Amino acid sequence: MQKRVIALAVASLVSGTAFAQSAPTNVTLYGIVDVGYHYFNDPIVKSTKPYSAIDSGDQSPSRFGFKGTEDLGDGLSANFDAVFTFSGDVNSAITPYRKTFVGLTSTTFGQIKAGQFATFEDDLVGATNVMAGNTTVGQPSKVYLAGSSYYNAVGYFSPVWNGLQLRAAFSSADKTGDVEPLPLVPTDLGQQKTAKTNQRHYAIAAHYNNGPLIGGATYEINKYQDVSGQTNGYDSGNVWHLFGAYDFKVVRVNAAYGTYNYAANDVAIEKKDTRKQWQLGVSTPVGEKGLLALNYAHANIKYRSDATPDDKQGFWGVGFFYNLSKRTNFYTAYGKINQDDSNQTANKAGWGVGSTASYNQAFSAGLRHQF
Repeated sequence: MQKRVIALAVASLVSGTAFAQSAPTNVTLYGIVDVGYHYFNDPIVKSTKPYSAIDSGDQSPSRFGFKGTEDLGDGLSANFDAVFTFSGDVNSAITPYRKTFVGLTSTTFGQIKAGQFATFEDDLVGATNVMAGNTTVGQPSKVYLAGSSYYNAVGYFSPVWNGLQLRAAFSSADKTGDVEPLPLVPTDLGQQKTAKTNQRHYAIAAHYNNGPLIGGATYEINKYQDVSGQTNGYDSGNVWHLFGAYDFKVVRVNAAYGTYNYAANDVAIEKKDTRKQWQLGVSTPVGEKGLLALNYAHANIKYRSDATPDDKQGFWGVGFFYNLSKRTNFYTAYGKINQDDSNQTANKAGWGVGSTASYNQAFSAGLRHQF
């Protein structure tokens, strides 16, 4: 009797395995492991000492993901993607990163996906910037700001017509912690108030990628739904970006321009805080396996309070990338920030340990493997 039960259990397991293997969903495991050396200097607070360490994820955050597609017939398919990040230099926890969504894709009508996914400006930065969308210290993201993720979101991606794709997204982040902080938080507005909740986010974009030319534009609106009792903070804002890049083979150039505008909910004051920013970049191949890239970024921040001096931030960075294979590359990068920001310590750009911006100068070198 016992042998019969064991035999039935084994048969059940074999049957279940066969059923799972015959399922039409194709699942792929992929990821990146990136570890290198960081050196930070030129501290914002002069008493701070330089910092150096072996760290994870300078060119790309170390991460792994699962993605899959199921053919539903008649040109329709279901798809999902889930990405998790980890630190390659320590025994760290695994946390969700950038993409966790499920969607439907039609060859005729495009794609709809829901969950968390990269912002439209983040996609365009990655497609156009001469640093190839990496996150090294030579990349201008400390001064040229662009949000990285839409949370609690649904997005539509049209079919591609001769390189052109239209996109739209809506985020219903139901509390402050569900959405990335708005990047401009001037002290003359009393900082962002924790009582503000229920942020709504609307975004549209056009992406163009055809031959040597890549470009696009994005427009976004942020609006807090609950601002009860708040008299000195901002409750809404809009952001737009223009991106472009052209590959001349011997040299590739890129440019971007963007603005942030935030309105205060104090009806007695109609002035807005604004941030205007731009970047230029150029890259050139070095032999068959190398790439040398140089870029510059600048930002002007104006505050609604006439008593608050305007801020200026500048950045220049250089990076070198060498492919050891199709999956593995070496990189090194250098970045330098110059800023007139003595009155707005909370808004200083910079590198640092954790979330604190502490340094104006950075160097890194490392190894990245993709699988």
